[in-house]
Amino acid sequence: MSQHLDLAYTDFVKDEESLYRSVWRKDYCFFMSDEGNLCLSGEAFADKKRKPSVSRKHLCENPPYSKLPRLSDNDAVVLLTAEIIRKNANPITHKSGKNPQINHIIDVIPDIELPNHISHAVIFATPDFPTDGAFGKLKNSLAILANEWAIRPDDEFIEEIKQRHI
Repeated sequence: MSQHLDLAYTDFVKDEESLYRSVWRKDYCFFMSDEGNLCLSGEAFADKKRKPSVSRKHLCENPPYSKLPRLSDNDAVVLLTAEIIRKNANPITHKSGKNPQINHIIDVIPDIELPNHISHAVIFATPDFPTDGAFGKLKNSLAILANEWAIRPDDEFIEEIKQRHI
């Protein structure tokens, strides 16, 4: 790998960068709004480590159809920018039980732990989310912000979601 490419994927994720999120073809990741629009639920950004993965468009081989960002042929793909995340998902404020309120600063960084996937980045909080409730606020915020489709779910699946909404 060239030194130029090394810097391109290990460096800071710039505000203007387009980021893809692959969304599983699972009904709990989608819902129909009262206006009849297909929307994402917070579960579209679920992640065991509480750091949702995204793919940096300019580092993908054939966006949005390549293996990254699209993890499966059935997956939908949404598009966000780092700037939208930084400006609109910040801060995530959470108070758990008797603990003091915490402001979590949200950012996007390259994930250099996966050297075979140079486009991989993660959305993370500083400090880390201590609970699923705090992380849930970020997931819901990202679902609202991700309002541009790179690949929509297939019509049959959308119809299933519509039927569930009735």
